[in-house]
Amino acid sequence: MAAIISLKAQKHALRKAISATLKLMPTSVVADQSQAVMDRVLSLPSFQRCRSISCYLSMPSGELDTSSLILEILDRGKTLFVPKIESKDGHMDFLRVYGKDDLNSLPSGVWGIKEPEPFWQGSKRQNVLDTSCDGLDIILLPGVAFDQSLSRLGHGKGYYDRFITSYSSTGRPRPLLVALALREQVLEDNIVPVAAHDWKMDLVVTPDGILGQEASIKQETKAIQEQLRNTQQCHRGPKMKRTSSSSALRSEASLSGVPGVGGTQPTSTSAALKGEMTCF
Repeated sequence: MAAIISLKAQKHALRKAISATLKLMPTSVVADQSQAVMDRVLSLPSFQRCRSISCYLSMPSGELDTSSLILEILDRGKTLFVPKIESKDGHMDFLRVYGKDDLNSLPSGVWGIKEPEPFWQGSKRQNVLDTSCDGLDIILLPGVAFDQSLSRLGHGKGYYDRFITSYSSTGRPRPLLVALALREQVLEDNIVPVAAHDWKMDLVVTPDGILGQEASIKQETKAIQEQLRNTQQCHRGPKMKRTSSSSALRSEASLSGVPGVGGTQPTSTSAALKGEMTCF
């Protein structure tokens, strides 16, 4: 019990310190860093390949601004889901946004953040957990602080950790977890206190670079080599069918997106492209 209280106290203290720093940041600095982070996200091969993605609608102040990034996601024809918090029972859904007109019409919800209503133009919005939905390839996450070991400190409500755990329990491939961070939110290795239920990120995108990228470059190379081998087999061999490899398609991930201390590793990882590949 004492250890749990100590962990909560550590998180609270760090959250308070970083939040105080963020409140003092000039709007122009936040805007410049947000642009730099957006440019890095758009350059990720996993982003360019993905079909469906979730991105948080940023608060009016105190965190990285995602407004321009969300417009880019829509302009590139990707299926966009955004968070919807159910304050009564403390869980978070991801509902689809159907375009810019839809986005502009969203009302403000908790903490002044825009949130989608359950219905759009008379029809129920698609929920990412619906059986008719193909699922998510990438989740772009906010946070208060991150460290070099890809740990994340959220706002203390546990919405994202619970959603990722719930989503993974459905048997679907886990999405690539990509955190977006201002420079002032990134700390040294193993600074962020974590509990067993806290998920680590696959990538942390900052104005200065991408944490987790070094290991993923090796994965990218292995993925390309595997794809070349599969292509050669398709040309040489008879007609065959092969299930696509999620490890080859999650090429940016450092495979560190598992819960913190004592956490359970998901049984599968996200594919930027889904389904089966048929060779002829």
